[in-house]
Amino acid sequence: MLRLQVLICVLLSLSVPAGGAQERPLRICVSERDYPPLTFPDRDGPVQSLIRRAVAQAGGHVEYSALPWRRCLHQVLKGELDGVATVAATEEHLVQLALPLHEGAPDPGKAVGQVVAVAFRRRDSPVKWDGMRFSGLRSPIIYEAGIAAFTERLAQLGQSGIGSANSPEQLMRMLLAGRAELALGLDPRVSELLSRSEFSALERLPVNFMQSTVYLAFNKDFYARESERLERLWSEIERLRVNQEWQKQHPEFNSAFPAGSRTVPPNSFSN
Repeated sequence: MLRLQVLICVLLSLSVPAGGAQERPLRICVSERDYPPLTFPDRDGPVQSLIRRAVAQAGGHVEYSALPWRRCLHQVLKGELDGVATVAATEEHLVQLALPLHEGAPDPGKAVGQVVAVAFRRRDSPVKWDGMRFSGLRSPIIYEAGIAAFTERLAQLGQSGIGSANSPEQLMRMLLAGRAELALGLDPRVSELLSRSEFSALERLPVNFMQSTVYLAFNKDFYARESERLERLWSEIERLRVNQEWQKQHPEFNSAFPAGSRTVPPNSFSN
């Protein structure tokens, strides 16, 4: 009987990979709201497909959670989730999270997408944006909660802002109610909403507010434990991004991230 038990233990040990137990799934969060063309809460957008494929190529799999954006970030920072799919390389995020770096700076070659931010107002508003400064503005700019890139850029401009809205729809209703003069949001979602009759009294300003490169980022403690695994994952993302076969299989990916390179700045401002 003892020999049989020893034999069973030996056989079980042979079934375990050399590196130990199988890697558990990567737990990644995305916004609970649609953010075309990047992510969707109920299906894989181009960014989710890219990450899923890269994780599979590296020998693992991923589990997505769709959460309110602030809760998503909070759970990653607390270590309740491993990573977040689309964050800009702001000073705050570089301190709080682990992002792919090249010579100490964010590596755009390993990014997962780009986002374009626009400003919008009531059609009868005198507020303007020329790419460098606002004019005719007498109150704080409003935007969705948790978008650190907006907070950082407005601070650079010396412009006050309030990031407390739950959705772009709420921003638009606040403008219609006269509770603010100008709002910031991400395109193409903003343009899609402005095409609705409900928001016909609003318009986007012609000059984009900013453009940001976004990354798959991880909890710093998790990265410290799994750095080799995560560096392989970021390298696989970089490889897939320029792979023509991948691009043909996923034509929607080009809308999430036009062709880029390491020379593309992680954050840029339209003018």
